[in-house]
Amino acid sequence: MSPRTIRVLVIAWSSFLPAGVAAVVFFAAFDPTAIAREATFPMELSPLTGYAIGFLGFWTMTAAAAWMATFLISRN
Repeated sequence: MSPRTIRVLVIAWSSFLPAGVAAVVFFAAFDPTAIAREATFPMELSPLTGYAIGFLGFWTMTAAAAWMATFLISRN
């Protein structure tokens, strides 16, 4: 495997686990269908769709943080 592939896999996996934990904690307190109803642009969402969108949002944020960490480490 190339170093770039390894770096992408490390970022993806190391951000997947905290995103899962963040989604569980967040959705233990908030219902995605209630959030969709109270949004500034109300929409119909199934709970599964809300959970998926939330998880992907958390995964994007944690992947950005993991990428930034690997970028800063590689700058030595």
